[in-house]
Amino acid sequence: MRRKIIYGLCIVLALLILVPCGWVAGVYFSYGNLDANTLISALVGSDSITKHSKDGEYYLTTEVWRRTDGRKDAYLCVLLNIYDRSGRLLQVVNTRASDVHRWDVQWKDNHAILMTSSDIGDYVYARNEAGIWARLSGDFAGEGE
Repeated sequence: MRRKIIYGLCIVLALLILVPCGWVAGVYFSYGNLDANTLISALVGSDSITKHSKDGEYYLTTEVWRRTDGRKDAYLCVLLNIYDRSGRLLQVVNTRASDVHRWDVQWKDNHAILMTSSDIGDYVYARNEAGIWARLSGDFAGEGE
């Protein structure tokens, strides 16, 4: 009887160690370039990631639109909330990337954001002279950090 209890405890302990390790490895391979913010967000199940521009002038947070009221075109899409250094919201950008697919966002430089998505491809959002963050056209594959 004692041997069965010890055997059962060993199995439970092994599962408690191996399952999270396998899950972290899966997150790493899903996101590609894994940083601390992405890992923490994935571990706690958060849809929000915060990333700062290289000079700290801007930062962005991600949000997944889960409300069903009004904006059917945005449901489960990844939104970028772009802020200035003081925390003032400058713009909300609907990337049209679905949260049910793999995606990542990185700052290319201080005024450009690279959005990579397995369903819509790679796009750069850049700040123009009017201060509006707009999606640029072109092929941006492989231009992340």
